[in-house]
Amino acid sequence: MRWFSRSLLMVAALFVAGSASATTIPVGAIVTNTTGGTTSFSITFPNNPGTPILETVAALIQGSVATTLTDNNGDGATLTADVFYSAVIDNVEVKQLLSPINIAVGAFASDAVFENFGPEPINPPIQGPGFAQVVIEFTLSAGDTAAFSGVFNVVPEPSTVILFGSGLAGLIAMGHRRRA
Repeated sequence: MRWFSRSLLMVAALFVAGSASATTIPVGAIVTNTTGGTTSFSITFPNNPGTPILETVAALIQGSVATTLTDNNGDGATLTADVFYSAVIDNVEVKQLLSPINIAVGAFASDAVFENFGPEPINPPIQGPGFAQVVIEFTLSAGDTAAFSGVFNVVPEPSTVILFGSGLAGLIAMGHRRRA
């Protein structure tokens, strides 16, 4: 029976350690508005259908974003958005940050804002496998620069990993009993 306890613990530990890795989407860009007027921008990370999430059940999410606005031309700068950072899984928005946002700075000045969230469960749960993305949308005044960086993490739900690992350990134990 001792071998069974050790086998169960080793299999469960290996399975949890090997399967509970997070999907991480790095977010970062520097945008300078080179047009003659205020312009709207929309940037999607990654710029493909998304990063596959390998789990088939709901997960935990966490993320952060930092934004800096800089006036380059001496007439002040503004950055605005109703929804600035949207964390998206399978085209469903699961979280917003810095929403709404309204940053204004004076001549040749800059200002920064930061916000984070999680870890927290996805609500309502989303069935996988799925794709994760971050969408950044904002309006920037002419001649000015916005820089931002952040991350969006999707973490597998631990209870599902443990349940699957326990089932696998049970199958291994049954195999050992048949040999004995």
